[in-house]
Amino acid sequence: MHLSKLSRATIPMRSVKDRVSNQMSLEWISQPLNEASPAGDDLFETDDAAYGDYYFGAVGRLPEPGDYFRPGMEIGGNKQPDVIFDPKSVALGEELAAIDGLLKRSRDLRLLVLRAQWAMLAGDLETTVESVEATAALLEALPDAAHPKLVDGPRDRLDALNDLTQVGAMILPLRYLNLAGSGTSLRKILVTKGRYTPHDGEHDLMLDPLLKMLAEAGDEFDVVRGLIKRFFAALEQIEMACLSSDTPHKPQLRSLKDELTEILALLAEARPDLDQLDGDSDEVSGCELEVPPYAAAQASHAGHIEGGSVWVAPVTEVQSHDEARERLKAVENYFTLREPSSAALLLVTQARLLIGKSLIDAFEELMPNAVDRAVVEFTSAFDFKLARGQLRSLADHADIGAEEVADSGHSDTASGGGGIETPDLSPATFGNFKVNNPEDAKSQIAAVENFFRSVEKSSPIPLLLARAKGYIGKDFEFLMREFIPSDY
Repeated sequence: MHLSKLSRATIPMRSVKDRVSNQMSLEWISQPLNEASPAGDDLFETDDAAYGDYYFGAVGRLPEPGDYFRPGMEIGGNKQPDVIFDPKSVALGEELAAIDGLLKRSRDLRLLVLRAQWAMLAGDLETTVESVEATAALLEALPDAAHPKLVDGPRDRLDALNDLTQVGAMILPLRYLNLAGSGTSLRKILVTKGRYTPHDGEHDLMLDPLLKMLAEAGDEFDVVRGLIKRFFAALEQIEMACLSSDTPHKPQLRSLKDELTEILALLAEARPDLDQLDGDSDEVSGCELEVPPYAAAQASHAGHIEGGSVWVAPVTEVQSHDEARERLKAVENYFTLREPSSAALLLVTQARLLIGKSLIDAFEELMPNAVDRAVVEFTSAFDFKLARGQLRSLADHADIGAEEVADSGHSDTASGGGGIETPDLSPATFGNFKVNNPEDAKSQIAAVENFFRSVEKSSPIPLLLARAKGYIGKDFEFLMREFIPSDY
């Protein structure tokens, strides 16, 4: 396996010029080969020699997660350096030539997925996206003819498409990708946020400088952002094509979509102005970015008097701290009644408990291991976290829903007891604020988040609520990856 020292751990993204010169167009992929056999022969099933020689060897060369990254071992009392897969070891031109030659003989989804994997391993995001878009186009143009066919059921086709989520050949290369040539990667950002264990050279990473480098990447930033959106859209196109088939089926692409969503959220964090300026925040369905208005909202409410400026109270949906507290109580009540295991409940509870508290109180709650080291140059990279003990405390605080139900005479069991939950619980209500479903919860959270961004910029509440929105609707597997740091 091709490995390099961790000093080269961030996969370089090819320059625009290099990507264009090396790109091999796949516009022809959706065109039938002939009327009798639109997709040609299934070279896998016919044991074609050229197909077998290349395909099985190429699949065998793809790195597993344990091959992609290997921690340095202790040898003779000295720790060896961490090592990582070297994208420069991929002869992408040779891989593409071999794959495209076979694709011109057979319209094969397995080959297109392999094409995307090698491109991602080489750090070529554009060719990766091109390959995934070609996969979607082939499924739409030749849904019954594309190989593997569906005549014996969707299993073989699903196996091929699900390979898009291979950890070693897709997820990790994407996570380590040097975004826009800035030196910033999703992994580095998540290391600063405590999601992943630092490797060699990552212990001194700080969030703000990484975001600044990414924000200042110029045209390459826009290129990457557009490619990631196209990538996500192509995956959804693949899902829709499969579901629209005469034999409906759905590939398991969630882990890859989650990774892309996190990159889009990172790009929005680095440049929060972009979604507002171009009005395309809804282009990628399912990406819960919801970047709140910052300076633009406040600037529109600033007046000018004889060459000077005067501050005008910002106009927000929430009118006071008390109202913000009541809205969050309604959200807590909803989750306590309907989804008590939601991670969003913990963060909403923490946000409510911080309303009216001082900055030091916030530091003590959110940074229990670092508050004594807080200095003027403190940034969010300094161990800003909710530790296990605090999460336990928040779970204990999040009991208002049950109390309110008891006070209002509602019961969460069938008449006569038995502990059976009824499906028609009344809405979670505090004052005039009702939360009937997750979308209502998101709306109330967003309103409170916007209020604090406008009137109390130093508050950590918007940070907590933004993360809480991202947790709504996530399954346990996602939350386990989110809460438990990984070595990858």
